[in-house]
Amino acid sequence: QYCVYPPGDCGEGGVVPGNYGVCQQRPASCDTATPTQVCACDGRVYPNACEAARAGVSIGSGEECAGAAPPGTSACGSYFCRSDVEYCRIVEDPHVELFRMPTQRSCKEIPSSCAAEPSCDCVIQAASAPGKGGCSSAPACARDASGSFAVECTGDLY
Repeated sequence: QYCVYPPGDCGEGGVVPGNYGVCQQRPASCDTATPTQVCACDGRVYPNACEAARAGVSIGSGEECAGAAPPGTSACGSYFCRSDVEYCRIVEDPHVELFRMPTQRSCKEIPSSCAAEPSCDCVIQAASAPGKGGCSSAPACARDASGSFAVECTGDLY
């Protein structure tokens, strides 16, 4: 067993004050795990969240692995998106501080329609599709020097 904390918490109460984590069994196998690399609370990069759990480590905020993004990836909170086929979706909760959920960061697939010539306009169009992006506001897109995309918006996270 190991103690699991919400992503980015690492047992320090940073995301959910007073959170002491939950005891869980370590996975026996990660054969069917989603292949999205993650930053763990021990400062190491794991092939996926399941492998971090097998090692008995919770998912970090990404700060623990600062500068450790594997080649061909870009940091997206606790995750590393594959720069050539994924973008980082960042959804902020619009509620007042007392009821605000932590910001959600996740890797989303760049649509095949954007593959030939990826651009912020194309990625925003995909993120804005009803039921697809989780955004309730118009998304903003940024593209860094390495060509990685990040789309940020607000959305109801409850």
